[in-house]
Amino acid sequence: YCDYTASGRALRSLEDFISNQVCPMYANTHSVASATARQTAHFREEARDRVKQYFNCSEDDSAIFCGAGATGAIRKFEDMLIKSRVFAPPKSERKLRRAVVIVDPVAHHSSLLPFREMTRLYPLGKGVKSRAGE
Repeated sequence: YCDYTASGRALRSLEDFISNQVCPMYANTHSVASATARQTAHFREEARDRVKQYFNCSEDDSAIFCGAGATGAIRKFEDMLIKSRVFAPPKSERKLRRAVVIVDPVAHHSSLLPFREMTRLYPLGKGVKSRAGE
């Protein structure tokens, strides 16, 4: 419901909250010059805290908002991996380690695009059973 980059249906309770609580006080979060900017920044930080709480994060963990749904988050993750030298794009001159991305049959196309640019994909065939959670 919260990733509208590719597609999504409106969630009435979320839409009502945004319309009634957020929009009337919405302003640029990079300013503290007005009450509306401070309120919007507060909403953002409260959302960040709730995400971290939901995922049981510690004080050392970060919740990074990317502004472009799941696709934007995957793009940000890809950039972080490249910059940390965990793995390199296929044409890397430094011969750094390559990533292996294993893709399930129902992975969304937009989620795969960043990885197509940086490594070879190995799709799981239909009928291949995952051992995750065992």
